[in-house]
Amino acid sequence: MLVGGIGVMNIMLVVRTGKNREIGIRKRWAPKRVISGRKFLIEAAFLTFTGGIIGVILGWAVPILSTSVLFPTLVTADTVILAVSVSVGIGLFLRVLPA
Repeated sequence: MLVGGIGVMNIMLVVRTGKNREIGIRKRWAPKRVISGRKFLIEAAFLTFTGGIIGVILGWAVPILSTSVLFPTLVTADTVILAVSVSVGIGLFLRVLPA
């Protein structure tokens, strides 16, 4: 989780750095209420949500496809919701951290 979170933090920092010009133009011409961090938070939430879903799919598919009977797996809706929620929560926290 820590390595993935640091990866998200670095990606979001690069996104923020790449949009300096756009942010400057918005600060000059847009009203104050338009300029907010919501756009970056939505990007971070989408990125970590997608990563969480991919992780859940891999975590479910790999044991089934490996034909290993030694470690039976049980994937419930509660564990899927918890895994994706933790992923998005960590992503949002680490998105705000560099700011």
